[in-house]
Amino acid sequence: MKKHHLFIIVFILTFIACKPNPESDYILSKETETLNERITAAAIDQQQDEFFVPANWKETIQTNHFLCNIDAEIQKPISDTLPVWQIESTKIDLSFVKLFIDAYASPISQMYLTTIKRKDLEEQLEAALRGAVMVNENDGTIYYEPFDGQEEMINDIAEQLRFFDEQIVSDPLNMIESHLPNQFSIETKVSGEWFFMVQDQLICAKTVGDNELQQLESWIEAGDAIPGERRGTHIEGVHISENEAIAAAIDILSQLSLSNLGIVSVEKARTINAFSYETTSKGWLINLGRNDNNSKPVDFLSYSFVEALVLEDDRYSTPWFNESLAIYITDDGLEMLEWKNPKKITAELNKNIELLPFSEIQESVKKLIASGTKWTAETSFQTELNVFKIFMTYGAIRPKNTNEYRYLLPVWIVEYVYNRSPGEVCFFAINAVDGTRAELITTKMAVPK
Repeated sequence: MKKHHLFIIVFILTFIACKPNPESDYILSKETETLNERITAAAIDQQQDEFFVPANWKETIQTNHFLCNIDAEIQKPISDTLPVWQIESTKIDLSFVKLFIDAYASPISQMYLTTIKRKDLEEQLEAALRGAVMVNENDGTIYYEPFDGQEEMINDIAEQLRFFDEQIVSDPLNMIESHLPNQFSIETKVSGEWFFMVQDQLICAKTVGDNELQQLESWIEAGDAIPGERRGTHIEGVHISENEAIAAAIDILSQLSLSNLGIVSVEKARTINAFSYETTSKGWLINLGRNDNNSKPVDFLSYSFVEALVLEDDRYSTPWFNESLAIYITDDGLEMLEWKNPKKITAELNKNIELLPFSEIQESVKKLIASGTKWTAETSFQTELNVFKIFMTYGAIRPKNTNEYRYLLPVWIVEYVYNRSPGEVCFFAINAVDGTRAELITTKMAVPK
């Protein structure tokens, strides 16, 4: 037996119309009259006594071919004051790029209008000439075989090498001030090379070039993160501790004047050369999200894309991408920062909004589950949902007639697992102000598995 690992020329994409919205059995949390009235009402001094939140909720819901077990830990809001804001998308501006360069990529000794170097193309050509990487499953040995399109790939890379131009910038500081390019690289005497991609909604700065891949330890443990690597492999030899990496990340936020961001996850990671498979660095990847009002930051895209609840959503509207920041810290310090979809608060709409009693939120949860599982009545297999956690954070809710901004307000996140996708955590959200469903990811497809 042999396992195929197709050879791929890797272009690392870290940077990475309208139809009417269908009718839904369960209303999306847009600018309903109730929501608008509550937002514009006078702020309250404190939440009412009815806003009692239990520590746990246990209940069973059963219909034909469907069972929902609710045994959920409930995490109460950590603040007694719960404002509502207006939040808008903003752009990565020149001042932030300059601030980053001054802090981590200066003094500049050379600048190039490209993020690929001649040595990168030479590595790609060598790999194309070798062929596709193959692994013998019996003994783990690696060998190479020809692959479809190999000759065309070799000729294409050779052509790029023949006409390669490093595009050296004669006056880097003037270039950065007058016309910031979308892609460029910098050589420094102190911190080595830095590679940049800058767009309106993204900045990615890293110390490795286009031939490098980043891998999380959880991927590596699954096996074959590189050809022939055993399942259960761990990243060894990271000397900086997790706490030290977190402290360094917090210092970076301060240096770059980044606020309203909290840690979502921390995991060991490494970078490897995509063609030689050599490990080029080891460290910690720290992911951050918005934590307005000291709320729990959440990466909604980390949840499973396969759900048991089939619900209409806002995917027909202009999408809203949530702000995120990723920082990669090694023993040598910061080696990657990627900031996506920056946001800014433009107005405070209510200093302390009155929330619905939690008993009403429970009713909303049950109604949404009933609505989203109607499809199970037409199946022959048993569908089971297990709700295990409910917590409050802040979510961006689309007003009725505009995509220019969102309401940033408290929402309840409901986490559950689905028996046909064991191990995959799903979620839905309930607007804590009016009890309607909060659609927080407008580009995510939800289909039964």
